[in-house]
Amino acid sequence: MTTSPQPVEVQIHGNSLTLRGDSLLPPKGTPTLRASRSAISAESGLRVPERDTGAAAAEEEGPAESKDAGGQEADEYILVTLSNASQDTHNEIKATGAAVLTYIDDGVYLYKRSLTSSISDIQNIRGVRYIDVYPPSVKVDGDLLAHTGASRPSDASGAAPKPSVTPGEAAPTPAGAAAVPVEAVADEEASAEPLTSTIAPAGAKDKVAIEIHFHEGLSESDIQRTVDKLASTGLLEAGSVEVFTLTATAETTADKLDQIAKAPEVYVIRERPEYGLNNNFATDVLMVAGPVLAEAGYSAAPLPYDGAGETISISDSGFDRGSSVAILDDLSDLHTAFTSRPDGYKFFCLHKAHKPGPASAPVTASCIKDLHGHGTHVCGSALGSAQQSSLAAPGNAGYIRGSAPGSRLLFSTVFPHPPAGKLMGRFFGGTIKDIYDRSLSHMASGLPRPIFSESWGYDHDNKTGPKPGYGPTETVFDSFLRTENTLVCFAAGNDGDATKYVGIVGTEGAAKNVLTVGACESPTSVWTQAYADVTSNAANQPVDKAVPGDPTIVCDFSCAGTKEVRQKPDVVAPGKEILSAASRDCSEPTHPNDKMYCFMTGTSMATPLVAGCAAVLSQALRARDPAYRNAGHNGVLLKALLINGAVPMPDPADPDPQIETGKNRRGGFGRVNLLCSLSHLSDPKRPEPTYFVGNFGLKGFEDKRFTVPKPVGTSGSLIADVNLATIKVTLVWADEGNAKLQCLTYVSLTQEATGNVWFGNRRGWVQKSSVDSAVKREGYADKINNVQQIYCTNVPEGDYKINVHYYKDISGKAPPIPWAVAWLVL
Repeated sequence: MTTSPQPVEVQIHGNSLTLRGDSLLPPKGTPTLRASRSAISAESGLRVPERDTGAAAAEEEGPAESKDAGGQEADEYILVTLSNASQDTHNEIKATGAAVLTYIDDGVYLYKRSLTSSISDIQNIRGVRYIDVYPPSVKVDGDLLAHTGASRPSDASGAAPKPSVTPGEAAPTPAGAAAVPVEAVADEEASAEPLTSTIAPAGAKDKVAIEIHFHEGLSESDIQRTVDKLASTGLLEAGSVEVFTLTATAETTADKLDQIAKAPEVYVIRERPEYGLNNNFATDVLMVAGPVLAEAGYSAAPLPYDGAGETISISDSGFDRGSSVAILDDLSDLHTAFTSRPDGYKFFCLHKAHKPGPASAPVTASCIKDLHGHGTHVCGSALGSAQQSSLAAPGNAGYIRGSAPGSRLLFSTVFPHPPAGKLMGRFFGGTIKDIYDRSLSHMASGLPRPIFSESWGYDHDNKTGPKPGYGPTETVFDSFLRTENTLVCFAAGNDGDATKYVGIVGTEGAAKNVLTVGACESPTSVWTQAYADVTSNAANQPVDKAVPGDPTIVCDFSCAGTKEVRQKPDVVAPGKEILSAASRDCSEPTHPNDKMYCFMTGTSMATPLVAGCAAVLSQALRARDPAYRNAGHNGVLLKALLINGAVPMPDPADPDPQIETGKNRRGGFGRVNLLCSLSHLSDPKRPEPTYFVGNFGLKGFEDKRFTVPKPVGTSGSLIADVNLATIKVTLVWADEGNAKLQCLTYVSLTQEATGNVWFGNRRGWVQKSSVDSAVKREGYADKINNVQQIYCTNVPEGDYKINVHYYKDISGKAPPIPWAVAWLVL
């Protein structure tokens, strides 16, 4: 008796799909129904080429679908279910000309197949279980369907219901829709295109802003041809389309989503997120103080680290260059918080009118004007420096300082050209990858890559339902950061006290390879001193001001956690009532005694402080580490050093400083402490730094041994007075883009005398007998986070070994993995 193979159930973009291997190649002789090519083309306007398409048509329409080498008409984009997901299996599939695009789940991968080979070439590979089409029914994100009330697109794979028809008859037609003639076709595969549109739900004509994400590997011209066709047939609103990296933004109506999903180039359609904007007092908390950062022993005179030679790239609402200045590069009226210096500033605009190309409009000074004030404040926190403010507390000599006042600023507006009466225009519409690319295009040649500080994100105000989580934008950017190995600091968001939905970190802040920054309280004394002279004048006091407090406490508004249960934020920094530069173009109230400076609150304020710390750390590495200097930049190393140097922020209900996988901590791995991060670097007394870096291929491991010295008693030699050591180890690697961890790696600490092992993001020593095989050790590995930490207290003297082990690639791509480990014995 023959049993049918078990189907595989997967979730793709919030849609359920059953895979049986029967959607691509139905049994021979089975009649299938397909709308005629001309009818489908007329109905949807999508590319459905005839067999006689010529060169001219190909140029107009883009790459044409065709029969493969086996004589079968077939989709290029297929779902391959593997019974053996080894790299050997993936290599055999790639040998047919196919390319793996992304891991889906449970041994299921999205591939782009080559039409120069037969589908049977893949089906016959040992380890391949099923091959199915990538159907339109999963291409509209589940959250978008729920929000708009649209019906799920149908397809011939059985993944969603479709109208029942008899050969030779027309399919049932919704009111107002054109009928589509149907013909019976035998001995051919089922078309992946639906016979008709789904019935339009109530409200289906309401306008919705969408992001169309396209398959990896498509060029901008391929994407432009596709969206032009969609727009020319009325599926996208004319004039609303903008094309970016593997993404297009547009407006449409819910009843057209299923037609857009039929385009083979489309990977997924999501609702377009609405984005919003998310002092020496703060830098004191972060241990950014000139004298203690002096490069004593490395130069004749102490040289404070201030970020000199580094560049910080900030994208925000605008920058106060002086409202009377009409020339973009004229810095004669620069805000007093910033030092005017040659080549210290570069400005550009991300509005579509200034997109590089023949029709690009010149960027003018008015494009950079900061009517909101957020951008100027953020820049001041990163690299401002001023000696004149009545807001400065006594004893600070009127000195207000950003984290890295010596750094260059590369600034772009992401909310440009506000309409009359508005403080900001609409977010420019592209992705973080586009911001990165455009920023680098404005960098002078020969300079090291910048450190990015992004204080914007999904605006969840006045919205119900879930916040968008990790998606295609984050997938593309994580893969890009893996290859670029650059540090990007991103604000965690300010929805932490939202009652309408859990205040998790969403969209770009949820990306695995960025350094996500939350907010902690600021010292109370700073706020009360600054506002002491206005407490009786409520009319002049800015609104929504809450007295800050203890910097060991995480702010209530600071978002934490992700849908993937990944630890986010990574670190926190002061974000409550941060004093920085106020834009002179801004009409909102500032402190009555000093119109040049103001307090603002949010994770937006914490993020540039951390980016400035990273710039100072990079400057120090460039001075002391030839390998770092020659590489130009190492994002995973900067991230590892900042996290390992951070001060733990345990939750009140869980005082253990050791983070556990699957349990999110609102304070992340701790509050940034730049002085402690710098202590990992070599100095005249300790020539060997306490960090090491690497780049694994398919698999690999590396060990590092060190010794914990004999503990020293606090008084005499009494055992009770002995202070045992604390070992802190942090591993960071740049993972391949996907919501799930793709490159399975772990860090462990072995006590050489006993053989006992402590694993990253786990608690307690594991007995040697429980980890005497690779399989057992991998069972303790954290399979969620690409940041793993060991925080081991009361450690006796002796020899210890750090082990970094990359043991499995889930992605099927076997990408090179840059990683870094930092450790301290405290």
